[in-house]
Amino acid sequence: MSYSLKNRSANTAFASLNENLQKVQQQLYNTITEDQTSIHIIGAPRSGTTLLSQLLLSYTQVGYINNLIAAFWNAPLYGIHLSKKLLPKPYISSFTSEFGATNTIEEPHEFSYFWKKHLDYPDFLQRSYDPYHTIDWSTLKNILYQMTFAYQKPILYKSFQFGFHAKAAVQQMPKTIFFHIKRDVFQNAYSILKLREKRHKDISIWASIKPHQYSLLKNENPYRQVVGQVMFLNHEYKKQLDGIPEKNKHVISYSDLCASPEKVLSQLVDVISHHYKIGSSTDDMLPISENKVAIPLEILSHFENAKKWLLTKYPELQYD
Repeated sequence: MSYSLKNRSANTAFASLNENLQKVQQQLYNTITEDQTSIHIIGAPRSGTTLLSQLLLSYTQVGYINNLIAAFWNAPLYGIHLSKKLLPKPYISSFTSEFGATNTIEEPHEFSYFWKKHLDYPDFLQRSYDPYHTIDWSTLKNILYQMTFAYQKPILYKSFQFGFHAKAAVQQMPKTIFFHIKRDVFQNAYSILKLREKRHKDISIWASIKPHQYSLLKNENPYRQVVGQVMFLNHEYKKQLDGIPEKNKHVISYSDLCASPEKVLSQLVDVISHHYKIGSSTDDMLPISENKVAIPLEILSHFENAKKWLLTKYPELQYD
């Protein structure tokens, strides 16, 4: 069985299961408020979001959405209770993934079906509308609270779309935390090109999340597209994070994460501890190798020209 849920037959079965379980999930609800902390890792695709989540989950005491729980996107409380029953051992990551996708049942999952539903995202394009008018915050808050109550500890999510609503999220749920990871722009862009090649066999076909400025990029060459994708997404996340308190956010460099994982982990635990005290241990922490590759000179030249083109049109991007 593929835990990515991409198999059509499996999708049909799980969709039916979710539809039926959603109708009775409220039987599991408790009368609660924002007791635990909700932690969200955001960043451009291929920036290190999966690695950061694997590090946090392996060395801190936080809950998370694994590939089993993700199968219950419409009824996550059932998934959490089932996961706690079937996977009681502490999670230690293999620190492997294929372009952000993990394979084993206990590895973290993006929970994309859940966010697509609750954030009103029919596709991967950033919305420009007022989130207060389109997101049912009352329902979303309640289910997130119910999930942390079921786990009895904070839950870590890797949620690209939720980062576009960081300001509103913290206003609605003051204990919400965002960790924004950033990678060298050209290394990040080159990795997205490799993702396009792997997924579509064609670097001209878009892959993953689209910033609000997608309309500017969609008819440009692939090099402008991927450099723009990274720079615009980081810019959009930064605008959101600039509007929330320091205790609710932290920006991480991918290079720093690989060079000093213990130091970065300590910083993140400090942020979380503003809202909820958690334990952590780095006694058996393994070294992390930075996935830095030599970009072919021709592609590097395309990237440099793409960055110049973007900064000419959007000079504010240079401050991100």
